[in-house]
Amino acid sequence: MNFHAEKMEKAIGSQRGLSLLELMVALSLGAFLMLGLVNMFLSSRTSSQVETALARVQENGRAALGMVSRDVLRARYKGCNSVRGEVTVLAKNADYDGLRGYERASGAWQPDTSATAISQVLTTARDGSDVLNLQTGLTLGRELLTSDVTPSDTAISISDNPDGIVKKDDLILLSGCLTAHLLKVTNTPASTGATTIEYAVSGNTSSTVEPGYRYNAGTELMIFENVIWYVADTGRDKNGYDVWALYRTAAGATPTQDNEIIEGVENMQILYGERGASGTRFVDATKVTDWDSVVAVRIAMLIQTYEPVRDQDDVSAYSLLDKAVSSSSTPAHSGGRALRKVFSTTLALRNTGYDL
Repeated sequence: MNFHAEKMEKAIGSQRGLSLLELMVALSLGAFLMLGLVNMFLSSRTSSQVETALARVQENGRAALGMVSRDVLRARYKGCNSVRGEVTVLAKNADYDGLRGYERASGAWQPDTSATAISQVLTTARDGSDVLNLQTGLTLGRELLTSDVTPSDTAISISDNPDGIVKKDDLILLSGCLTAHLLKVTNTPASTGATTIEYAVSGNTSSTVEPGYRYNAGTELMIFENVIWYVADTGRDKNGYDVWALYRTAAGATPTQDNEIIEGVENMQILYGERGASGTRFVDATKVTDWDSVVAVRIAMLIQTYEPVRDQDDVSAYSLLDKAVSSSSTPAHSGGRALRKVFSTTLALRNTGYDL
């Protein structure tokens, strides 16, 4: 055998395969590393789902409070007559309360069981969740009157009706610094250019605006807004949860899904800061003795998502001002593994009879 053949034979003879023990160790190490990668992926995905759900809760909660707050801060506005003036209501079947609250338990409404302002949502709003009714004036502008309005007049002459915003059967506010009147439009004003707004006795109890007083060019002309905020069932389901939502609607309009503002609002609770001789106390709607003395509002909402991101079912009790909402309370939250959070705010009313 020559030298090269002998060398090759020795090299081949020195080669050996993996032993069973070595193979098992290698497979175990590979499986361990793979399990770590899988756990890392699952943990990252779960963390991402929780962060997404939390971000959605935060976004919905802040948006819901922000939109309700804007309406609350506009409540009772009636021009330069806002602070201490009263609104004389001439329009039939109308009122100007400025701000009212209602509570519903077992189908019964308090404190006013026959409130016409919220008659359309009495069977829609969720039991155990509060209803907020706000009234205000939406300014169309000053210097719109082309002639004075006297007690003997039954029409208002204006220089323009932009986009035909004032329509027949609308409620409008005429506001000076001494008086304000709520009137019902009884004609169809022109949609552009100079026109007249009639307020005949067919829609008003009287056409006398104020004996001895007249509205002049500086008078503020406003559209009357009657806004209602409430929580109701959307009729939808997500991942086995009933979808509740925050609704905004106008009294007299039939609530539909078009009024839905933000989904995931399970409950809304409201307390009213009523100022008295001994200071301001926050109470629910049933304990307010004088709504004109309410100078602040506290609002709390329970917001949820519909992704099952919790490790266990939610049996927590959430404190919404003076009420605890749990999976077994009345009303109850939906439980499950959804993420929930309470959002709250306190607002001082701008248009109040008190100097704050």
